[in-house]
Amino acid sequence: MNFSGWDTFFLIILLVFTIKGFLRGLIWEIFRILGIILSYLFSFQINPFSMKILEFFGFSPPMAKLFGFVLTFLIIFVLVITASYLTKKFFRAIKLGWVDKAGGALFGLLKSAIIMSVLLSFVVSISPSSSFTRQLLKSPVSSRIIAMNPYIYEMLNKITGKSFSNPFLKKDKNIL
Repeated sequence: MNFSGWDTFFLIILLVFTIKGFLRGLIWEIFRILGIILSYLFSFQINPFSMKILEFFGFSPPMAKLFGFVLTFLIIFVLVITASYLTKKFFRAIKLGWVDKAGGALFGLLKSAIIMSVLLSFVVSISPSSSFTRQLLKSPVSSRIIAMNPYIYEMLNKITGKSFSNPFLKKDKNIL
């Protein structure tokens, strides 16, 4: 197996995401994802209340519904990000900032590997007999990234308790 230009490209992407994760830290990465999820969920729960307040101030019902949702989403997201900031400060104060940074680097690496695995599996599945696909499957870096795909779906099924089928697997369960 020889390194190709594609291997270098994929390693650079992994490195960039790892550095980005290191700079942001695990706390920021997790709280950002958590913020989006919680903001979305709670906006639906609180929107009827927000609507009534905005209608009281003269908004029409459709506008009150829209602005109520957006306003609630933003308020909750800002609160979660503020909690992230305070948690990061706490970690630094007790001299555990390095744990946050190391966790962020690992999270960034894992996130980029998962994204690339899905994208590369898609590319390989749409053109399984092309020379580009053969090159990807022979390459030391991309072949390992593609090989992650079945494990990603397996973990997704375990976490959610559902049975998602992997669109990139052939009927005989061999990858692509």
